[in-house]
Amino acid sequence: MRKVFILMLVFLFIAVNLYAAGDLIVEGNVGIGTANPVSKLEVVLEGAGAAGSFTKYINGVSGAFPLIKKARGTAAAPLSVISDDTIGGFSYQAYDGANWDNAAAIRAVVVPTLRGGKCFKLYKSRYI
Repeated sequence: MRKVFILMLVFLFIAVNLYAAGDLIVEGNVGIGTANPVSKLEVVLEGAGAAGSFTKYINGVSGAFPLIKKARGTAAAPLSVISDDTIGGFSYQAYDGANWDNAAAIRAVVVPTLRGGKCFKLYKSRYI
């Protein structure tokens, strides 16, 4: 009984600290709906419904969207992006009964401008 009580205290201490900090830092991969995530964040949904959603309430023109950022270097010492760097994007795949095949992709790429600054272009592609 004493071991159970100590374990409950440890769990409570951890839970209170996580709630107080508001952050949960995980080394490795995180899975929602899967026990074996293969990427930093993998969400698996079976059945109807959205696998994820973004909702924003604001009295203005801004909408809800994910923020994708890219820098070279490291988190401690970020460096500027250069021409042809892919900033980010989305890939869509469809299952054909045996494999997951690429169906389409959207990506944002850095392209040079005439003044030497940076310009960003959105590319859409369709795999056939």
